[in-house]
Amino acid sequence: MKKTVLLLISLFLLLGLCACGSLSASEKPVSGRYYLALLPDKKGKNTVEDVLDTTLRLKVGGGLVRTVKGEEEEGSWEADGRRITLRLKDQILTGKVTEDRVEIGDAVYIRGLKEARDLWQADADAYVADPLAEYEGKYYLAGRLEGDDNRVEKTEDVTLWLMPENEALLFEKGKLSLLSWDAKGSSVLLQQAEGTAAFRYENGCLSGKDGEETLYWFREKDEADLFHKAHPYVPRPYVPTYSGLEGDYYLAWATSFGKAVDIGRPGSVRISLLPDWQMTYEGYLYSEEGDYEILPDGRIELRTPSGSFTGSAEKGCLTLQDAGGDRYVFFDSQEKARTYYEANRPAKPAETDPTEPATEPVTESAPPEESTAQPLSPAAEDAAFWQGTWYGLVRLNNDCSGLYFLMRGTCYTVYVTLSMREDGTGTLIAYDPAKNFAERLLSGTVRCGENRTLILTEGLIEPFSVTIEGYSAAWDETRQLVCMGLTQAVSGGSIGGELYLRPWGETWEDQPELMKQLPDYQAYLEEIKTGKPRYTAD
Repeated sequence: MKKTVLLLISLFLLLGLCACGSLSASEKPVSGRYYLALLPDKKGKNTVEDVLDTTLRLKVGGGLVRTVKGEEEEGSWEADGRRITLRLKDQILTGKVTEDRVEIGDAVYIRGLKEARDLWQADADAYVADPLAEYEGKYYLAGRLEGDDNRVEKTEDVTLWLMPENEALLFEKGKLSLLSWDAKGSSVLLQQAEGTAAFRYENGCLSGKDGEETLYWFREKDEADLFHKAHPYVPRPYVPTYSGLEGDYYLAWATSFGKAVDIGRPGSVRISLLPDWQMTYEGYLYSEEGDYEILPDGRIELRTPSGSFTGSAEKGCLTLQDAGGDRYVFFDSQEKARTYYEANRPAKPAETDPTEPATEPVTESAPPEESTAQPLSPAAEDAAFWQGTWYGLVRLNNDCSGLYFLMRGTCYTVYVTLSMREDGTGTLIAYDPAKNFAERLLSGTVRCGENRTLILTEGLIEPFSVTIEGYSAAWDETRQLVCMGLTQAVSGGSIGGELYLRPWGETWEDQPELMKQLPDYQAYLEEIKTGKPRYTAD
């Protein structure tokens, strides 16, 4: 009996000792030493320098030792199937485990030194560097220099993130903008709503022009702060929103080429001074936007795309001068403008009398046996051709500038009366029945040229009191109409256009494009039925 009990006790002890040296099913394939072989950054580049730098030793029974650069840290581990949990002093890490590796996030630990080195080398051989990786990161705006003045208040106020996939984020005092970018060599291009900004890249610094200012961005905040300290913020001078001059001002007097001109209707040209130092300039069928400012010497300067004006602004009156030296006087009410206009209205130059009688030719009496009809001289033939009233249109073209810029492409009906003499000279008057500027547009003297050409020897553009000469109108035999081009500087700019005429009474159906542009063609057809033109040379 005793022997049997002792035998049983010995058997249980032996089984217990065997159990103490055995491994659980989950521990046998996991325990061992693992070497860190892969730890990629955001761009996929492996940051592991040597597989011996970081190791994990998983002990039988759940003990853990992590070694980083020779420093050891103890903890514990446990595995549940393919899931593993590592517990260290300040961390709990979870991942997955296989027979030869432990993966914690993007980090891959390999069991076996040779196997770890093989994986590390294979990844290095397969890696393709991102050409933009060098430029990526967060940049701080440290300088917006105009001359020696820095306009940046704090380096944290404006930051630029150059991100993967050519995306960029701009944070400006709480406002976020999504941009795009690209880079090559020492150049970085930033695409934004206003266009492309080009910067020079050097050692983590971006620098480039933005209008009159030079911008400096630094990837390291310490460097940005040092730059900002060396270029302290200089606040811009306070600019008020209102000038105190806001309102409408009406033209009362002007000069052209240094001589006073009759502006036609006082107030037909208007300047409006608006808040925020903005302005509009409105004239004959024309308007233009611009801005203005008060100069340090107290004068006012007005700027538009077509030019600028400088002068004084006092007691509701603007006295201005343009770049060409011509002067203009504006008042803040139409009544003041009319009063000034009447008191300072320039006298019109003497006009050529269009009713001057033609000289009767002196001819010898024909012999009784011969016909009394005498052939006309070439000059008389040309004079007879041009004599009378002509009808057509003026189409303004791209030579219109200044106050008349927006009139380009506008068409006006025109009547031209010609009182010709047999010597081939005569007088001309052009009428505008719509009175866009004035009823009489042009008056002057003419003479006949070769090949049915009419030469304006001297003329006056009446609404502007501008003298012209040397223009000619030619008869187009193919199209059966007169063609004439005219461009002339006048008060506030220049006017240019083409003149097309036919003898009054003729229709324009064979010229459909010109007929469509005649503003009152139907009224003209009704006028033909009366047999009498609105304007005559008689």
